[in-house]
Parts: sequence; C-alpha cells; structure tokens
Amino acid sequence: MLERGGLACLENIFLTAIAALFISGDCCFAGDNQKDLSTTVGKFQNAAVFTVDPPGNFFVIDAGTNEVVKCEITGKQHTIGGYGWTDLAFDRPVDLIAPNGLDLYVADYGNHRIQRFDRNLNFVSTLYTRDDDDPDQRFGYPRSVAMDRFGALYIVDGENTRVLKIDASNVVERNFGGQEAGKGRLHSPSRIRVTPGDLVYVQDGNSIVVFDVFGNYVRTFGDGLFGDLQTFSLDGSTLYVLDSCTVRIISDKGEMMSSRTLIPDSPGGDCGIRDLAVQGKKIFILMPQRILIYDASDFFEGREEN
Repeated sequence: MLERGGLACLENIFLTAIAALFISGDCCFAGDNQKDLSTTVGKFQNAAVFTVDPPGNFFVIDAGTNEVVKCEITGKQHTIGGYGWTDLAFDRPVDLIAPNGLDLYVADYGNHRIQRFDRNLNFVSTLYTRDDDDPDQRFGYPRSVAMDRFGALYIVDGENTRVLKIDASNVVERNFGGQEAGKGRLHSPSRIRVTPGDLVYVQDGNSIVVFDVFGNYVRTFGDGLFGDLQTFSLDGSTLYVLDSCTVRIISDKGEMMSSRTLIPDSPGGDCGIRDLAVQGKKIFILMPQRILIYDASDFFEGREEN
C-alpha cells in the first residue's frame, strides 16, 4: 500500500519571478487585437495534463512520451517515465498532483495504479488494489487523483465509475458516486479536486458534481452552464473552468464572475489548450508544447463574454 509523507507546505515563492525567466507565448485573448499577455515555460512533445506545487514548480504529463516532466522555477527540466510497467515507467498517465511541495502522485491509467514520487521524482511507493478480494477496495483504470487537507486520497475509479477515498492510513474508507448514489451518481467521471473547505469536485461529462468529504452529494454545476467542458481547476473555493477555448471563473455559489476566450496566434486555428491551473495571482494554461503564464487580473478585465 501507499505510504504517505508529511503535509507541511513549503513557503510559496512569488510566481512573478517565473515570468521573468521565459519568452513570450503563443496564445492571446479574443477581442484584444490579439495582444499577447503571457509568458511561457517548458518544452514538451505533446503535453496533456499538469499541476503546480506550492513552491511554484510545474509537473507535466507528456502524452507523447509517457513521461512526467518537472519544470523548476530556475528553468531546469527533469524527466522520468517512458512506456512500461516498472516503478519508473507509465502506461498512459492521465493525471497528477503535487499538493504539498514534498510529494507527487500520478494516476497511471493503463497500469491500474497510483504512483508516488518525492519532489525530486524519486520513486516512493505504489498503490494498487485491483486484485483485492473485496470489490469495495478495488479500483482500475484510475482517471484522476486528488488529496484533501487531512492527507486522504480521492481516486476516480474508471473501471467501476465511482470515487474511492483512501485515508491517511492507506485504508479504503469509502466509495461514492456509484450506481446507488442517486443525484450524485457519476456517469463519465474524469478530473477530481478537493477545496480547502472540504468539498470534492468531480468533472462528469459536461457537468461538475460536488460532494462533501464523506461522499454526500452537495450540488451540480452544469445544466446548460457549459458548452464543451474540457477541464477545471480550483483556487480556494473559486472554480476555473476551461469551456472549449473559454476560461470561465465561477463562485462557489455558481455565479459567473468572469469569462475570457483565448485564441491562437494563427487565424482560424484551434486554440489547442490542454489544461489550466491557478496559484496566487497567476493563471497557467497548458499548450501541447509549453505552459503559458498570465496575471489573473487579465481574466477579470473587460465585460463577461458569452
């Protein structure tokens, strides 16, 4: 089973220092005369998902190589992975989190496991329960992983269309969102994240279903709110949603606070956005070959767009 490290966060580094290290980007706001407001970091073959840890380092899944890439705030890159089933290999990694500046967790979809590494990408341990005799303990094809402030892990169980909660002692505490969940039943769950206020957000098709940490259904964001939901991120209790090529910022009460559409620098091209993350006063946009860094204030300027 998976061993868990301490939860103390390292002191945050001002992310404006990152922006000074890199060159201008390749994505801009619609309606701003295509003015580029971003800086960039990283170099990847086909980046799919990323996260940023409290000190400001990026961890990126490169789907083109089955690798995890760490981009330090100094500009250095470190890589682990490649296709396989050993401790340092992956078979279609689909999500990762670096919640405390000490640990990295990777959802290794094809190998049916969650891999834990330290902040320097050294292997620590594996969580694998697919062969457990108890069906309530099993997960397969993990699609996403998250951690709450108490150190419990939440895994989107793609094989059984539910969420497993594993406590800090590595015991499967409960599962929820399955066939008996009523309003909280999940049909196509993907990304999962947990707020500091102990709410669990699960992307389910074109909606986001919210539970408490005990697996009780709370609410659903959806019902026509999104046109083509791609992914989401949380900053405290504020929800940042990538809806096609538009970033929508939504309060915990479901109120639309702002929305901005991003377009590529080539007319008529696909925006190509893969993921987004928020930390401090910065919004990070993952493109296939790089990460774009924006000031969060840029997304609140001007009128709301439809």
